[in-house]
Amino acid sequence: MFGWSDGERREIDDHHTPQLVDVATATGAWNTMRDIDAPAAPEDLSNALDCNPIARHSLDAFSPSA
Repeated sequence: MFGWSDGERREIDDHHTPQLVDVATATGAWNTMRDIDAPAAPEDLSNALDCNPIARHSLDAFSPSA
């Protein structure tokens, strides 16, 4: 076990560690999914829903995960 649960960073050898957080933060991959919990509707869909209150109400009735 490589200390994932206890937060210890242990080296596999001189060049590798089991945690990829450093690589993910350096490449920007860590932030790629940051806004996944607050997705934005495409502008054309949002504009169409603004013109149709019934459709907007129907869409808003769905859970955010739908």
